[in-house]
Amino acid sequence: MKSNQSVVIAGVAAGALGLGTWVALPWLQSSVRKTETSATVHVERARRLLSQYNGDLAYRALLVEQLRDREVDVDVADAAELAEDATDAYQEQHEALWTAFEPKDWERHELGDPQPPRPAKAAYGNIAAQIREGIKGRTNVAKENETLLKDALAEIEEALSSEGGAEGAILFEANRLKGVIQFHRGLAERVRATLARAEAGAHRRRLAELGSGALQWSTSRTLVAESGVDAHIENLKAEIAKAESRLSQEQKDLAALDEKIKGYESRIAAAKDRAEKARTELDKLKNAGVDFSDPQGGETFAKKVGEHDAIYREAIRQVQALEAGDLPKAEIDASGDFYRGRYLENGSPTNLTPEPALAHYRVEQAAMAATVEGRQQSVKDLRGDLARLEGIRGANEVAQQDAIGRIDAAGPLATEVYEELSRVESEAAAIEDGALKL
Repeated sequence: MKSNQSVVIAGVAAGALGLGTWVALPWLQSSVRKTETSATVHVERARRLLSQYNGDLAYRALLVEQLRDREVDVDVADAAELAEDATDAYQEQHEALWTAFEPKDWERHELGDPQPPRPAKAAYGNIAAQIREGIKGRTNVAKENETLLKDALAEIEEALSSEGGAEGAILFEANRLKGVIQFHRGLAERVRATLARAEAGAHRRRLAELGSGALQWSTSRTLVAESGVDAHIENLKAEIAKAESRLSQEQKDLAALDEKIKGYESRIAAAKDRAEKARTELDKLKNAGVDFSDPQGGETFAKKVGEHDAIYREAIRQVQALEAGDLPKAEIDASGDFYRGRYLENGSPTNLTPEPALAHYRVEQAAMAATVEGRQQSVKDLRGDLARLEGIRGANEVAQQDAIGRIDAAGPLATEVYEELSRVESEAAAIEDGALKL
């Protein structure tokens, strides 16, 4: 009995000793061991947080931020309109695939419905709401991804600042992870700086364009004066004035010649009329013959025939003179032969004074009319040249004014672009310095 009690007491004592040792174990550990255990926990947390970090996602978030700064609608202000456009294209492709591989509604058939399974219907849901949720989710994921580095760095700082300090392998791992975290932070800043440098490149190219444009526009500031078009226009106007003056005089001369020809034609018509009347009277006299009942009939007949014959011959002579011309100061030579004789003026057969007639003036009229027509065409051509020169001057004037306006506008714009370039490059340099420090 006593032996059994001794065994029980010994067992209880041993159990109490083990329980006491287990309870007192944390207080029996050294401070270094406690520190290493706490640092290890923080380092492990940092490692796990860091393993979830996505560098590609951070790069995309930076791109989205840059696009947002440039007022690109990356957040989709009107999701309903976008959904309407996207749904049409999506449904068109989805319906084609749905028809080719039409799903069946097997649920009722599996519940004992003897009817064959019916075709399933497509449900597209609320596309606009899904777009908004996707954009919101993208933003949240980007923020969470950025938070991972911050939380991991906070855990490392906790591990390194533990009471007594971490030692050995834990210290090495903590600093290694801190280096990785800072490296990722530096990469993100480098990407931000690269994007800023790209923006600076656009401003630099814009400055180069303004510079080359200003150089080109400066040559057009005095385009009108340097082209000499004004002098050409003035010379051409003077030439047109002279040509128009000559044309006006020639037209007057042609009109006077037309009137003279009309006068000749009128005189010829009158002479022909007299000749015709005289010939008619001669015919009457010839037909009537001599009046033998009159003792003076023969003389009367001869006298009347002579008078009308003289009128007829004079009229015919005038017609010929008016049509072909005449030598009014010349006389036939002593032979009196109008066919073989020579005309003499002051006893000389040379230097006769002719009197132009209708044939001459008609030739002159045709020549003058051709001259007037040619002059009119010349004036027309000159006016066409003037119109072209004035068109060139107008175009040069427009180009000159445009160049002046562009140069005037390019100065402030270049200043603005240069200031923006300086700002962006300063920001990029500051970001790069921060990235290098990280």
